[in-house]
Amino acid sequence: MVAFLRESSALSDWSVSRVVDDVQVHLHVHEENILQRGDRVPWPSSFCHQMMSGASPIVRDSAADPDYAHLPMAQRIRAYAGVPIDDGTGQVFGVLCGVDPWPVEAVQVVDLDLLRFSSRMLTHQLKASRLLDGADADADEARTSALTDELTALLNRRGWNRAVVEAERALDAYGDTVHVAIVDADGLKSINDTQGHLAGDAVLQQMADCLGRAAGGEGVVARLSGDEFGLLLVGQHGPGFGLVLDKVSDELRGAGVEASVGWSAAAVETGGVSGALGRADAAMYEDKRRRQASR
Repeated sequence: MVAFLRESSALSDWSVSRVVDDVQVHLHVHEENILQRGDRVPWPSSFCHQMMSGASPIVRDSAADPDYAHLPMAQRIRAYAGVPIDDGTGQVFGVLCGVDPWPVEAVQVVDLDLLRFSSRMLTHQLKASRLLDGADADADEARTSALTDELTALLNRRGWNRAVVEAERALDAYGDTVHVAIVDADGLKSINDTQGHLAGDAVLQQMADCLGRAAGGEGVVARLSGDEFGLLLVGQHGPGFGLVLDKVSDELRGAGVEASVGWSAAAVETGGVSGALGRADAAMYEDKRRRQASR
């Protein structure tokens, strides 16, 4: 779509972006001269926000347009065209937009009707893709027995890896918000050595119950290894994930379970979900060091 619009208009860069948590993220970009894949722009100061607020959807010269001249990017972006993308439920998913570092001769160099038609096509594609994702999820649910950890009834490592692949695709294709947390039991070896493995297994089952209650059915929870658990949330914005983490701490404290926690948000430009997992794991070990030092 963005390549087609580049060929059929005078604007050099075209993008499909996602708007979430007051940030505009460019997901699919053609040319990457001004706009880069993974660019994150504060929504209130963006050209697209001005357009969504009622300013003209096509700008011949931003420096001469009172609705756009005050924006931080007005000297770098001189021509602009944009229309919103509906997510298929009546809510705004993001924006289909084009920019150019030079003014254009007239607004007619961009066909607004074509741009709006393209946006409707993207909405239909987005809705169809989401439906297919739901069908895939239902099919996966039928195979959960091979993906379940026997002790905790959570997903096992294989199930977790599948969930990570799906989250990576959601981040890359739709710009969905993705957060990950790694939770590791403290002192499990000592419990196994002094109280026996049944006592250690009981701790792990308590941890699984705590994480499941904290996620509340909205996240993926898995047992990754002997005493390590993973929590993956897709579509939860920052404040929502923060509340889940608070619930994790409250649940563990209420159950008397000692555990170290590390988390991270995933972004296209910082290695996606895999990068977030590495950061969360490092943060968990740093939390463990701090907890050990404070004892």
